[in-house]
Amino acid sequence: MTSLSIPQRWQRDVPLARLTTWRIGGPARFLTAPATVDELRTDLALAARLELPVFALGGGSNLLFPDAGYPGLLVRVPAGRPRFETVAGNGGIAIDVPAGAALSALAQESARDGWSGLEWAGGIPGTIGGAVINNAGAYGGEIADALRSVSVLAPDGAVETWEAARLGLVYRCSVLKGREPTELFLLAARFALVAGNPEETARRLCDCQERRATRIPCEPSCGSVFHNLPDRPAGRIIQEAGLSGRCIGDAQISPQHANFIVNTGAARASDVLALIELVGQVVFEQTGIRLELEAQLVGFGGPQRHPSNP
Repeated sequence: MTSLSIPQRWQRDVPLARLTTWRIGGPARFLTAPATVDELRTDLALAARLELPVFALGGGSNLLFPDAGYPGLLVRVPAGRPRFETVAGNGGIAIDVPAGAALSALAQESARDGWSGLEWAGGIPGTIGGAVINNAGAYGGEIADALRSVSVLAPDGAVETWEAARLGLVYRCSVLKGREPTELFLLAARFALVAGNPEETARRLCDCQERRATRIPCEPSCGSVFHNLPDRPAGRIIQEAGLSGRCIGDAQISPQHANFIVNTGAARASDVLALIELVGQVVFEQTGIRLELEAQLVGFGGPQRHPSNP
């Protein structure tokens, strides 16, 4: 590595288990939380000069890092308060939200004020940035329904506005997924919501939160590990394969919801990977179905694919 000065705001050897919802992972070599776009530009430029890999980190859901840690720079996505702007003529509202803001908090605030379109997101962990990149969704709704545009930091340092159509949003994916933050760094998103009855929007929000609370395991997890099929939930397929409750180390296929691998104590990334491989092999042998990963594996070297899906 080139001999260059490391900014004081860069933290060293930060345990990833504290930064991810799975509570798994060794230390990140560096972590930065730029307060401005200018600081972000500086951090990305320095990482490039130091030849460090870079990863943008939001709420830490949907991610698995290695037991050895991450050898590069983690960049905390800028957070902040949403800005609401009434749209003249159609009774709706536009909301500009920093990428690091919590998706669930936005859903709760907008529904409380009677704005409809994000009630399905109540209780979903993670940030706006991760939700946009993965086109998050639940209970019949998804980000693509309400997203209108995003702001991204381009490689030349310019801030660009992209219309939502440019993102190619499909089931749990977008053109931003898998792109290096040094190529395109998501800064903020704009949503368009419609006016609704505050009592009705609050009721729908509560319904979604309650459904999630009864179905989702309370132990640390990343969320759904595998993509659902168009006609069948992955959890049902895994359960029917007889894998519910299966453990490797302290990682367990949840008996409550088989598309969740939970950390029952001190699970390691290697335990989770072994369970992922087991699920892939058993499901394929029994059904011929090749399940696709929804969880993102970061820092394991090379493209990450399901072991049974070459």
